[in-house]
Amino acid sequence: MNNSTRKCKKDYCEKVFVKNAQAFTDRFIKALKMKPTKFTQKQKKELAKKCLKGYCNPTCEGTIFQDGKQFPKNFKIDSKNEKVRKIVLKFSKGMRKNIFGKKTSVLKDGFYEKLTPKTVKQLKKEGAISGCSMMIIK
Repeated sequence: MNNSTRKCKKDYCEKVFVKNAQAFTDRFIKALKMKPTKFTQKQKKELAKKCLKGYCNPTCEGTIFQDGKQFPKNFKIDSKNEKVRKIVLKFSKGMRKNIFGKKTSVLKDGFYEKLTPKTVKQLKKEGAISGCSMMIIK
């Protein structure tokens, strides 16, 4: 892990992303009128780990935004349920095909090209070094 990735992990994933994810979850739970919940330390570590792939990964390796004509061989789906894995894989391959079209890259300076300049600026300000996700939790 290079120094900028380490800094991104510490400054963005552990501070900003996990905090935003908790706030997003709280709003969702409140809208559904459910009992409030807080992330455990284990959940926070897992979220920070997942964040690395999307926001501390300038080449977007292992994501649907990874450069090239082929679907990434190192794309991972976090589910033990084989049926869920197959559905998510099929959906992800279709999404990548729609996003890429005939292109071999959809990245601009490590960020998905369709992210707005305002979003990219905000992510960089918060400490992210890439934008390999279409989902931005705010």
